[in-house]
Amino acid sequence: MPEPATAITNPVRLTLLDGSTFVVCDQRGDVDGVSAASGFFAADTRFLSRSVLTIDGERGDHVLLAPPYIIDETGIDAIVERLGHAIDASLDTVAASA
Repeated sequence: MPEPATAITNPVRLTLLDGSTFVVCDQRGDVDGVSAASGFFAADTRFLSRSVLTIDGERGDHVLLAPPYIIDETGIDAIVERLGHAIDASLDTVAASA
């Protein structure tokens, strides 16, 4: 059984800026609402104060695929194959270290 995720005691804060629009989030991209400065802001207005990605209620490392809208079946097949190889390699690494 995998070890539970540990709390990050000294989280890294990231700020992404484009003109007057910016987001302050943690290293996972989550806007956790812990810091008063975290959130998504545009033109001096906070539009989002909390957004945390979970799967079945668990935070962790997630994979998000965002292929271009005009992708064809061959492109999708290539992405799925590469992702499968990456996941297999990661699981092999975890199994070898257990």
